[in-house]
Amino acid sequence: MYLDPNKLENKNIELVWDYKNGCIINVITGEVVGEIMVADYTMGFEDQHEEEGVNRHYSLMIPRVRLTNAQRSAWRRAWLYLKSHGYDIDPVLLAKIIRRIYESKRGASPNAKIASATALSLRINGYSVDIKQICKEFELGDKECNEVFEVIRELIKDGMPLPAENRYIKIMNMIQQFPDKEVASVAMRLLKYAKIDGKPIASIASTLIYIAGLLIDKNITMKSIAELYKVSDASIRNNKEKILPITIKLSKAKVVEAIYIPKKICKDLEDFTLSPKVVCV
Repeated sequence: MYLDPNKLENKNIELVWDYKNGCIINVITGEVVGEIMVADYTMGFEDQHEEEGVNRHYSLMIPRVRLTNAQRSAWRRAWLYLKSHGYDIDPVLLAKIIRRIYESKRGASPNAKIASATALSLRINGYSVDIKQICKEFELGDKECNEVFEVIRELIKDGMPLPAENRYIKIMNMIQQFPDKEVASVAMRLLKYAKIDGKPIASIASTLIYIAGLLIDKNITMKSIAELYKVSDASIRNNKEKILPITIKLSKAKVVEAIYIPKKICKDLEDFTLSPKVVCV
């Protein structure tokens, strides 16, 4: 870390890391007063465009990870975020995740790839992760945040190892077991809006499947879903409006008349043909 003494003299000082831009800011004056030097952390990371032997002094760190310029830039931003938040993450692991993301998901934006690598590195190391909060801190809009979830889903399908105890991953796996793949796909989209803490994972997965079936007008009974996931009908019934920001209006005969869901969820489901009972609010 380098601080410019000329910018610190005779001033009130309260410093913060700007991990997005690699600099140090005096929050009282708003001035950039220094640079975050990360040479120690990048030891061993070779540039693929460099000639062989240029980075021989990096040979002390094994294994080395070869990164392109774009990947090195992404690694730096993710690393600064993790360090500024006090997380202890292996830099080699982060580099491998970055490279894997760039090789397998070229369609996502650079910011979405960086946020995905940050979230995955935390999950692999057993940290509790709020992906929406990471999206917010990297200043991602809804579209880019959706890309983060998609990147993570793709990597998991491709065999990216994640801790088995991770609730989010377990719920994803249970959803994917549902025979109707269209319903499962809708449930996967709903998962990122769900409150998953404090409830059994089978109860959450079955509830998301049930709601997904309602949204695309599939004739799937609550009882059949409950039997598949070995939960009670009451579990699904009690959860259906608690884990998602939706309202299901029933008739006196307990038949669904309307399903009110937020516009952002409607937008996320625009690839599917929704039931006429769905109302975007």
